[in-house]
Amino acid sequence: MEELGFSYLKLTRFNEATTTLKQAISTNRDADIAHYYLGQVYTSTGNKSGANNEYRELQRLNSQYTDKLMDMIKKM
Repeated sequence: MEELGFSYLKLTRFNEATTTLKQAISTNRDADIAHYYLGQVYTSTGNKSGANNEYRELQRLNSQYTDKLMDMIKKM
């Protein structure tokens, strides 16, 4: 499901990406890649609060994607 969400993200179909990625997270709260992609959706749409929430989730998971998302947030 994360791959589908990523595809929607790349196609700039942000509503579908958000829905799909939230579904992936509801299935597996520890899916760091889904949190990272959702963070990307939020940075792409200017939702800094949402992006920061996903950043905190990545920190909780001790994810390899934490710093990458923070770099994107800083550029908002």
